[in-house]
Amino acid sequence: MQRALYHPTHGYYRSARIKQGQRGDYITSPSISPVFAQCISNHIAPLLRQNPTWSIAEIGPGLGDLACDLYESLSVRDQLPVEYHLVEPSQQSRIIQMQHISERCAPLAELVEWSEHIPNDFHGIIIANEVLDALPVYLLETCSQMNLRSVQVEQDNDHAIWTHTAPDSRLVDALDMRNIPLFPNYRYEISLDIQEFFQGLAQRMASGICLLFDYGYSRSEYYHPQRKMGTLTAYSQHRQCDDLLDQPGQQDISCHVDFNLVADAATACGFEIQDICTQEFFLYQNGISQVLQNQASQLNCIDYQRLRHDAYLLTAPEEMGTLVKAVCLSKNYSNQSRM
Repeated sequence: MQRALYHPTHGYYRSARIKQGQRGDYITSPSISPVFAQCISNHIAPLLRQNPTWSIAEIGPGLGDLACDLYESLSVRDQLPVEYHLVEPSQQSRIIQMQHISERCAPLAELVEWSEHIPNDFHGIIIANEVLDALPVYLLETCSQMNLRSVQVEQDNDHAIWTHTAPDSRLVDALDMRNIPLFPNYRYEISLDIQEFFQGLAQRMASGICLLFDYGYSRSEYYHPQRKMGTLTAYSQHRQCDDLLDQPGQQDISCHVDFNLVADAATACGFEIQDICTQEFFLYQNGISQVLQNQASQLNCIDYQRLRHDAYLLTAPEEMGTLVKAVCLSKNYSNQSRM
């Protein structure tokens, strides 16, 4: 999964192709509607007002839609950050983002800076939308007698195939430490990278808040006895792909997030949890109803109905409203604003 997504030359996220939005392989909240960014703006504008030297750093910026929409919303409020960092390791993706931002929001193109990591000694707001679900995971399986084995990938001539080996001790230890129950004939997705993700944030962030949005469950929901094959899946051209090993580097691979693990990893690295809630709750708490009401008199009937439909996709429990969670963390920041 690491190589399929992040290989320097052939990895899915390193290639020069559009991945999000209608022209890509999947949609994200920023690519659905600017309403998403406007609600984030409602949340962070007061923080920027109180902290005029703060910057924004966005990890995994996709096409740059969230950055453009946030800039426009914050600009109207006269609450722009000192700097806007797009954390994007791929040079090919930076070129696409630069072109998209220049066409959509030319003033932002003058403010934005690209970097491979969060800047050192960072003070401000970190935003990561659908980043954690793209971190590689390991697989364990049980048989009918609940004996554990590791699931791995090997090359067979020109094809990648699943194989089984003795269980990786690190994964068995993770199962035990996280109190994950064993079920027969069950596949477990185990992340060891989420801890490293928060360690990296903690090392580079001096003070501020983090807003993260991702698909996932609490641990008891995640490792439910009926979810026998886990959540690992692949997408190409907005279609779910059954074969995860097909065309490595040409399709997206993602895995839902264990939010108990997120909470434990973040607090172990010195972050304080301000809230973990559904995306639906976050958007309503941060004024999506008012955003829609404000647009009612500015848009024609067709465009307004389209906006309401997009807002439905973002908030409806059967769409993204419940499955996507919003996490607000703080570090060395006492005047914390809850969702």
